[in-house]
Amino acid sequence: IKLAAVPIHRIRVTVVDPHGVPAPGGSLQWNSAMTFPRFETAKDDGTFEFTSAADGSGRISALLERNGVMLRAFESVLVNGHDVDVKLSLVPPFSIQGKVVFEVPDGFPAPDLPKVTLGNQTGAPDRAGEFSIGNLYQGPFLLLPDAPPAGYYLDSIRLGAGNVHEPRLELLSGGQPLTLTYKHGGGVIRGTIESCGNGEVTLMPVDVALRHLTIIRNSRCDANGKFEFLSVRPGQYYAFAVPSDDPFAPIEDLDTSIVQQSTAVTVIDHDVVTPEIRLIKR
Repeated sequence: IKLAAVPIHRIRVTVVDPHGVPAPGGSLQWNSAMTFPRFETAKDDGTFEFTSAADGSGRISALLERNGVMLRAFESVLVNGHDVDVKLSLVPPFSIQGKVVFEVPDGFPAPDLPKVTLGNQTGAPDRAGEFSIGNLYQGPFLLLPDAPPAGYYLDSIRLGAGNVHEPRLELLSGGQPLTLTYKHGGGVIRGTIESCGNGEVTLMPVDVALRHLTIIRNSRCDANGKFEFLSVRPGQYYAFAVPSDDPFAPIEDLDTSIVQQSTAVTVIDHDVVTPEIRLIKR
């Protein structure tokens, strides 16, 4: 058997500190789907070459401690038929400021404020709802606020002036504040699903821009197939149920088959909806 030759190339890396000065001694790592992770150390001039890099995408990261501060950098790399030059600019960690806002009706007590987690760092709001999350570096972070207090729903997440639509938040600096707004009320969805058993019921926003992990809702049927959602954010949803041995992960995409078997549900503030939701096949 004659095996086809795999094109091999070089990845030339230059590592510089926050002032643009070559940074020797940094720990370099190359990750790709084609090879096992490789670890190297930058030379005295801040450079290194990863040889035998096959075509494909990957990521190079660098790590260097200087004066007690851990500096980091990363870059996505595509090797496609030729050698690649990469410059990694090390940066120190930063903090992001945030605020949790609750629209509390007159006469209602102020609720306990949920914590907000970015990656493995958590911010606890003070009485004014303000929080700070530190030790962050440039890159994607999974944003996971705690569940809303009873009677409230998460209405929006904003980074600076823009809405956040993805569970993974791309942060480049701490220059833009993070704001989470919760509202009181929402709609109620309840009903009974035939043969649901302990199956899982999912509410998925029709608007793709709203499919954040904190807005997608999941519940389970009881022994009689009954289910209930409280304080659902008003809007349009696809609703469906799956057996307990075939759970639907919120990070999955809705394919055409699931959409066709789903029930369209309109949720109105302070209203109760009893749709006929079906157990679907995947």
